[in-house]
Amino acid sequence: MRDVEFAEAKLMNAYAVYQSAELAQSQHKVWFWRLRGEHRARVKELQPEVDAAYKTVRELGKERDGHMRKAKRTLGVWSDAGVEESRAMLWKSFESGKVFAQRQTFWDALFTIINSRDRDWISMLLNLLLTALVNYTVGSVMAVVSFMFSLPSFLWSYGAGVFSGTLFFVIASIGAISMIASYLSLIYASGAAVVYSTAAFVDLQRRRLAYEQQQRLRGGGRGGNGRAHYE
Repeated sequence: MRDVEFAEAKLMNAYAVYQSAELAQSQHKVWFWRLRGEHRARVKELQPEVDAAYKTVRELGKERDGHMRKAKRTLGVWSDAGVEESRAMLWKSFESGKVFAQRQTFWDALFTIINSRDRDWISMLLNLLLTALVNYTVGSVMAVVSFMFSLPSFLWSYGAGVFSGTLFFVIASIGAISMIASYLSLIYASGAAVVYSTAAFVDLQRRRLAYEQQQRLRGGGRGGNGRAHYE
C-alpha cells in the first residue's frame, strides 16, 4: 500500500502543476483571443507546457493504477477491501437508478398535471402512482444490470481466478437482485396501500352521497304529500 500512497502523492503534485499551467494559459484566453495577436501568441507559447504537464499526469495515473492493481491482487477479491468496494459499486448503481426514477417521475407528474384539465383528481393520482411504480422498476432493473456489467472489470482488477471470479459474480449478482427485489416489494406494498386507501375513501364518499340523495328524496316526498293533503 505504500507504493500506492506514494504514487497517489506524485499524481496529486503533477495534477497541481497541470492545473497551474492551465490556469496561466487560460488568463490569456480573453474575449476573441484568437483574433488578438498578442494573446494568441501567448496561448500558443504556453501550450507545450500544458501538454507536458498533462502527459505527466496521464503517465503517473497509469503508474498509480498499476500499483493499485498489484495491491488489490495481493489482497484478493474476497478480502474486506474487495467486498467493501463491490458493496460501494452496488450502492452507486442503486443511487443512480433511484435518481433516474425520481427525475423521470417528476417530469411525468408535471406533464400529467398540465394535461389533467378534464380528469378528476382520483384518476390523476392513480395514474401518477402507476407511473412512479413503472419508473422505479425500470430504474432498479437498470441499477442491477449496470452493477452486473461492472463486475467483470472489478474482478479483473483484483486478479480473481475463473472459479473464484465466477463464484463471486454469482453471489454478488444474487445479492443485488435480492436487495432490489426487497426494495421494489416495499414500493409495491406502499402503492397497494395507497390504492386501497383511495378506494376506501371513494367508496365512503359514494355511500355518503347516496345517503344524502336518499334523505333528500324522502324529505321531498313528505313535503309533497303534505301540500296535496292541504289542498
